[in-house]
Amino acid sequence: MLTCEKCSCRLQDPFGRVKEVCDQCGWNSAQKIEDPVETVPLSTVDQIQITDRETDFSCPSCYDQRLNVATLIRTQVCCCKGCHGFLIDSETFGKLVLHLRASYTGPDDQPKMADQRELQKKMTCPTCLEKMFTHAYYGPGNAVINSCNRCHLNWFDAGELSSIVTAPGLR
Repeated sequence: MLTCEKCSCRLQDPFGRVKEVCDQCGWNSAQKIEDPVETVPLSTVDQIQITDRETDFSCPSCYDQRLNVATLIRTQVCCCKGCHGFLIDSETFGKLVLHLRASYTGPDDQPKMADQRELQKKMTCPTCLEKMFTHAYYGPGNAVINSCNRCHLNWFDAGELSSIVTAPGLR
């Protein structure tokens, strides 16, 4: 969920559309972010801008690395500077995938088999510290994701979002 940098008010309406100006305090999300930002070109699709603002959450993949506040297509996520995986809430992720798949105009990638070793991966939710559910993503693309049913969060390894967006199928 994208929130105002100034007052933490939601900047997304119930349909997932992002407001550029906060209704509460008038902050403009197009304004320059004062934190140093590292742009990680994970692919042409999932470009994540990672700030230096660390969260209290540890990376479920690296364990010893803190997650940082980051922006993915104007959506706030938590990202690991080490492995470039990211944490996103389920509702926001669904809307983001719909938007990205509908607006993607590049060539479809050839489907690849999901790595069966990924299904054996055990991860702990960074927020509630419960075991995450590891499963194949049931939409387009052969990504294996980790979900916390309690916190409604999904963990994506670097590049998994690209495989979902560029997969063949209905747009």
